[in-house]
Amino acid sequence: MSSGLGQTIGREKELGELDALLARLDDGAPGCVAIQGEPGIGKTRLLRELRVRGDEQGHLVLTGSVEEFERDVPFGVWVDALDAYVASSREIGGGDPLLSSLPAVLPSLRDGSGGRRELIAEERFQAHRAVRRLLELLAADKPLVLILDDLHWADAASVELIGALLRRELDGPVLLALALRSGQGSAKLRAALYSAEATHIELTRLSQGESAELIGDSITGSELGAIVRESAGNPFYTLQLARAAALPARESAPRSSNGVAGVPAGLADALMVELAAVSDPARALIEAAAIAGDPFDLDLANRIAELSPEAGMESLDELLETGLLHDTELPRRFAFRHPLVRRAVYESTRAGWRLTAHSRAAALLGVQGAPATARAHHVEQSAATGDAEAVALLLEAAETAKARSPAGAARWYAAALRLMPPADTQARLEVLIALAAAQRAVGANDRCCDTLAEAVELVAPGDNYLRVDLTAQLAAAEVFLGRHDQAQRRLAAVASQLPEEESPPGVRVLVAQTTVALFTSDPERGRELAKRGLAAARAVADPGLIGEAAASLAHVATVRGDVALGMESQAEASALLEALPDHDLALHLNAMHALSRASLHLELYEDAVRIAERAIDVCTRTGRGEATPVLRSTLAQSALMLGRLAQAKEAQDAAVEAARLLGNDYVTCGILSTTASIALLQGDLETALRAGEESVDILGPEAEGHVLSVARAGLALTMREAGRSAAEAAQLVEPLGGWTLERLPAVWRVRHLEALVRTELGGGDVDQAAEFARLADLGAQELALPVSAAIAQRAQAAVALAQGDEQQALELARASEEAGSARGARVEAARSRTLAGRACAAAGDRSQAIELLRAAEAELSDCGALHPRNEARRELRKLGARAEPRGPGPAEETGLGALSGREREVAELVSRHKTNPEIAKELYLSVKTIESHLRNVFFKLGVSSRRDVAQVVERAREQVR
Repeated sequence: MSSGLGQTIGREKELGELDALLARLDDGAPGCVAIQGEPGIGKTRLLRELRVRGDEQGHLVLTGSVEEFERDVPFGVWVDALDAYVASSREIGGGDPLLSSLPAVLPSLRDGSGGRRELIAEERFQAHRAVRRLLELLAADKPLVLILDDLHWADAASVELIGALLRRELDGPVLLALALRSGQGSAKLRAALYSAEATHIELTRLSQGESAELIGDSITGSELGAIVRESAGNPFYTLQLARAAALPARESAPRSSNGVAGVPAGLADALMVELAAVSDPARALIEAAAIAGDPFDLDLANRIAELSPEAGMESLDELLETGLLHDTELPRRFAFRHPLVRRAVYESTRAGWRLTAHSRAAALLGVQGAPATARAHHVEQSAATGDAEAVALLLEAAETAKARSPAGAARWYAAALRLMPPADTQARLEVLIALAAAQRAVGANDRCCDTLAEAVELVAPGDNYLRVDLTAQLAAAEVFLGRHDQAQRRLAAVASQLPEEESPPGVRVLVAQTTVALFTSDPERGRELAKRGLAAARAVADPGLIGEAAASLAHVATVRGDVALGMESQAEASALLEALPDHDLALHLNAMHALSRASLHLELYEDAVRIAERAIDVCTRTGRGEATPVLRSTLAQSALMLGRLAQAKEAQDAAVEAARLLGNDYVTCGILSTTASIALLQGDLETALRAGEESVDILGPEAEGHVLSVARAGLALTMREAGRSAAEAAQLVEPLGGWTLERLPAVWRVRHLEALVRTELGGGDVDQAAEFARLADLGAQELALPVSAAIAQRAQAAVALAQGDEQQALELARASEEAGSARGARVEAARSRTLAGRACAAAGDRSQAIELLRAAEAELSDCGALHPRNEARRELRKLGARAEPRGPGPAEETGLGALSGREREVAELVSRHKTNPEIAKELYLSVKTIESHLRNVFFKLGVSSRRDVAQVVERAREQVR
């Protein structure tokens, strides 16, 4: 295939991998390729070849790249790749609501009215969903190849978006082609790339023969050998040295290249030779261009260089002829031959001239009406301390960026602080508070702690409310870093300095101390602190504060197992907080989280859903979205208990994305644990294991607290369900008192013990199952809540059935079903109905068993609980009854219909007697990934061997015939 780019030397294997990806794209399969290597190794050249080949095959190819010195423009690489195309195709999506957040990413879609852009303040995942949907729509007519280059310079918002796309496979023929320097750029980006199912291409250096072939016939003999040796197989260095060698000798020596950071000395010398060969006006223009950007606007560079339009045009022609610059697809926009050329030119200029040039660039952009974010880089490089205009512009840039790119905002806030006079205490305090919020939004809790500590020192002596508020924020950040003792000491110190506990600041301190006690698994101390907080709030007589303190008490009481106190406090908090107007409720969003969690633990699931949904709405409309991840996860868990798995999955997916953006490991740990629970119920064992393992690993081996305890227990049970090593799982629960889980609060312990009963019965250990059922019953008695009782009764019923007491099993199962139904816990009730059906079957009552099992199967199907639904179906098949009472169901209701597309492919290949390595090769996946998919296939189909999988596939084929 001719590319139009000339011969590509030494990259035949890599080009073959790209061709394979394009072929898969033609078949409708999405893909991702990550190209890495040292500077000048040929990443961009390979991407150009991909672009040409994609164009020739009729694909839509869009490209974007990142500029080295302007890396803080939010979503910069995405704007470069998509903005112009989308602006020319405004009919895309036809009003699709998922695209409503696109203006937060693409400037061309902003109409000045704001739209829903305010939602992105903390919920940037909505913008990610919008871009995902956009890419899928763009690929609807023909495959899309999206090329993103130089990602080692990408801004944080762009990296977040790439990570979000890589975590979940795109639904359509979209190939993401990503390039970055090896070992450089964001650690988050590199981690996302290596955790994704991507093709990884690491470009290596050319051989001496390939380097000589690249140079061609223009240079021969010893000079050719010297260049080949000095370039050491780097294609760009090879061509650059050859280019310099081909220039005619000049009498004047080039400007010294000493100190050209990031450019090898030999290459820098060669570039200096080229620069010395151009005229003075051309040198002035290219130096100004290095300030203006890459690509750069010709008019801006001309004015920075202070050249006349005529001289600028002549200089441009000269630079284009030398190849130092080249044109772009946009008129009057030009680019450097390579980023290293720009780096060398920039670093070779005099420091004083650079200050003046950046200042001139900022002023010129201001005259042109450029936004503050476009001018901030130049101001940062040139402004002096005390420059009020510069500080104002940097703060404007930060305020503009904070919604979409808090990392960029943090940079501009920090830059403004450096320029602000130390004596301007109040102004510095305000900026420090804003900087801390930006740092918290990107998960930089360590830097957030430092910033908040500095802010606390600047609070006026009499402003106790602000001091307490900032100290509480600081303590929360320290808790999320595992510094629990330090957070406790800090809160105790500020509490001791308050004139009285019965005051708004006193209430806030006690509520904050309660939260720390919860994190450190000390609910007893937390309950006493929360009681004091509620008493102090009542003395203040502020309904919002009383509601906040009551919600805190309700939460800690339910975790402790004090249900009566929890119910009383939940009712009080709900009445007060839900009566507040939105603008007042925005001041108590953490209390709404505590209230929703308490409602969930108290099995008031509809209350929990209502409270969480209103809190999320207030969060998004007031820009206080830091609480949305945990609120959405509570909403997901409550919806799950009500049997609304579709709503639970949607809320949980949003919670995970928001938590990852928040960068708070403790929050992410708890949310991933919930993801694992939902995935397990839906029959997605692989996702359950992956989420569970990450939930535990993310905090590290030295972490502690109740969030990690719950995650450890959940993962241990999932591992047992998946047939993993019992010893490995036992290590996880050792800190919880072993498999008795005695150190786990009862609100979680009962459910986990019932799961252990099922696991032990599956392994044939009835005595151990009976012991776990007994412990579950004790936990349920401690709580005295209907659903907990139902779960414990089901555990006892399962043991009774295993012991041959069918009548006892039936009575307990029906009682469990009734108790679960009383609180709307549809899945729990249906699981108990399945067990009742099994008891009837064991007792010989086939017709009653079929009736119960069919009712359970229908209910679980309606909920989307595929794993327990499949259990009901297996029982129906044992009885010789079809799962569908009125004939075959649709495709998704068959055994293979429970599999994902990729799992179905694996199952089909297994039926053709392919080994795992053969399947991996055919699907362009790793053997480890195939093993994971196959484990999931076993789980969903309820089989234990490859032969069983093949039989299921063959039966499905026969039905089609």
